[in-house]
Amino acid sequence: MERRDLGWGLALIFLGIGFGGDAAGIWEASSFLEAGWVLFVIVPCLFHIFDMGIQRGNVIVLGLGVGVAFGQWFPRLQNFSMAYVLLLVGTVLLIVPRFEE
Repeated sequence: MERRDLGWGLALIFLGIGFGGDAAGIWEASSFLEAGWVLFVIVPCLFHIFDMGIQRGNVIVLGLGVGVAFGQWFPRLQNFSMAYVLLLVGTVLLIVPRFEE
């Protein structure tokens, strides 16, 4: 089994449990599931970083996914979204080396 299959499998199982528990009335997961789609961005980036190492694109997309998730979960953080994006991209460009084959 490849890591990519493992990542997608775990993400789908996690979302299935979340939707099922919400539908059954076990828990109120609507606020979490509003930003749950971001996990489809975050989880593959994490697996790619662990598999291929830290690369600029993966770090930027991972940071943007985390920023969107926090913006959904904590609405007061949405005001800082542009500052967060600029700081993230600038820091990654300065710190993370360019990927060369």
